[in-house]
Amino acid sequence: MEIHNLSVNPSSLVNILTLRYDPSITPNLPKKTWEDFIPTNNLHNSKIIEGLICDSIEKQLKFFYKNIF
Repeated sequence: MEIHNLSVNPSSLVNILTLRYDPSITPNLPKKTWEDFIPTNNLHNSKIIEGLICDSIEKQLKFFYKNIF
C-alpha cells in the first residue's frame, strides 16, 4: 500500500535531490560573494583550531577512560 504525504511539494523534492537545495525556500544563511573566498594564510587561526581539536580529543579520551576503569 502506497501512502502519499501531501505536505511535501514534489518540485521541492526534485530540487533537493538534484540541486542539493530548494530554491523556493528562503535561505537562512547570508549570500556569499567573491570576497568570502579570498585565501588567507592566517597561521594564528590554524593554531587556534588545532588547539580546540586537541582539547576536544583529550576531553573525550579522559571521559572514555574514566567510564571504563
